[in-house]
Amino acid sequence: MARRRPDPEAGLAAVRALRDADDKTLLAELPASLLGWGPIVAMAAELAGSRGLVALQPALAAAWARLEEDPVTRDPGCTGKAACAAALDALDHTDRGLFLRGASYVQMQPVWGRSEDKAGELRARCLFALARFGGTEALVALAKGLADPLPEVRAAAAQALRGTGEAAAAALAVLVIRRGDEARGVVADALGSLDRKSTRLNSSHLVISY
Repeated sequence: MARRRPDPEAGLAAVRALRDADDKTLLAELPASLLGWGPIVAMAAELAGSRGLVALQPALAAAWARLEEDPVTRDPGCTGKAACAAALDALDHTDRGLFLRGASYVQMQPVWGRSEDKAGELRARCLFALARFGGTEALVALAKGLADPLPEVRAAAAQALRGTGEAAAAALAVLVIRRGDEARGVVADALGSLDRKSTRLNSSHLVISY
């Protein structure tokens, strides 16, 4: 017998009721919501990140890992894991390994008789987080992101290049600009990532082909 999808309304209502609560109450109540179904975790994680609740980092990381165990049932759409990644980044979480794992995570789900990857937002969030760390691992992850099948992930990778503070990021941006992209916004994002003060590029470097 197929497992019934849980009704999240009570859990979502419980998190909504906490929006105006003080930090002490949130620290006491949100961990229970982070044990819930994906959409409930997503709302709780967003609240934790926006309120700067650093003490909830372990609970957010644990919620992310738990949702990976049975992703299609527990976190359809991958919204819970993506929200945990965003919150942990906002809270300056220091475990780059978590974000590296998320940057390559794929969640295939059946959609109208075919399979569709629902983890694009998670990968994008993790790429932005990795840019904060900088270094070779971040650049490699961003390079992979620039070749991602999903345009939103490629766009995030292009936008995140500037955040690395790495001179080599300009080379990746120029590669995208010269190569072009079927989603033209990605090229614009790559152009926007170039720091004019630190890169000296003449127009011949930026010929765009489609």
